[in-house]
Amino acid sequence: MIKNFNNFKMAYKLILLFIFMAICTGIVGLIGIYNMDKLNTSGKLMYEYNLRPIETLNEIKLFNDAYRSN
Repeated sequence: MIKNFNNFKMAYKLILLFIFMAICTGIVGLIGIYNMDKLNTSGKLMYEYNLRPIETLNEIKLFNDAYRSN
């Protein structure tokens, strides 16, 4: 295999290198897109289940403070 590779012309070696690098770049990009989707989903869940109840508690606190001041 290596002997055959050494017998290739430089142009073919460069073409193979660029194809290999394009495949590696594509794989890294797909992994990045997949992880960004997971991050987006996690962010939405965190907002829905953690931040919304805090907003509700703040509204209750404001109503309670308004009730106490009257």
